Amino acid sequence: MNKAQVELRKRRGREIAARLRIKKEDDGWKVPSSKSVHKHYKVIVEPTNVSFTCSDHEETGQRCKHIYAVECLIEEEQKKSRSLAEFEPIRPLKPTYRQKNWPAFNASQMHEEEEFLPLLYDLCQTIPEPPRRRGRRPVPIRDAIFAVIYKVWLTRSARRSVSALNNAYTRGFLERPVTFNTLWSCLEKKETTTILHDLIVRSSLPMASVESIFAVDSTGFLGNRFVRLV
Repeated sequence: MNKAQVELRKRRGREIAARLRIKKEDDGWKVPSSKSVHKHYKVIVEPTNVSFTCSDHEETGQRCKHIYAVECLIEEEQKKSRSLAEFEPIRPLKPTYRQKNWPAFNASQMHEEEEFLPLLYDLCQTIPEPPRRRGRRPVPIRDAIFAVIYKVWLTRSARRSVSALNNAYTRGFLERPVTFNTLWSCLEKKETTTILHDLIVRSSLPMASVESIFAVDSTGFLGNRFVRLV
């Protein structure tokens, strides 16, 4: 077989690989005929490059176009694998942390609110009350700040937080019931920002000896007024 005949078979093999579906099986490759959709050839490229069912290969003992089609397909798959290995970035594994003390973890989750409210109450008692003015008695600033922080911690709207605030009042954490309008009014006051900043610093002091890195803002606080910048 001369060089021109070999090149012709290679070209026809590439055409088969491009147009037809070659299927990988356990005992070789199933290559469809380029002339009949109902006919297939069994090709084995390892280890001896033998096609059992192709008459051209059986008669000449040379590689037929079906063998070249399989070799072309294998070569393309190898190129694709190398390309992915070279250019696909290696993603670091996400660290996982094993929870060793499940009883303590479960207890902390189930009793978190019971522990949170007394701590928040004691923290808010450090807030100085402004001088009393004439007129209608206002909501104590300590109660307003307590209610605002509790509302944010609950991740609820102001109205949906009222039932929890009523329970806090019943348990003695509030001097008087707080309405949802009080929450909005407190969040809109400029002095609230100064008070919250001070409480953040105070609440971090017990951990200052063991913690040195903090999130820029993990409080969840924000106002209820939004301005779109164009």
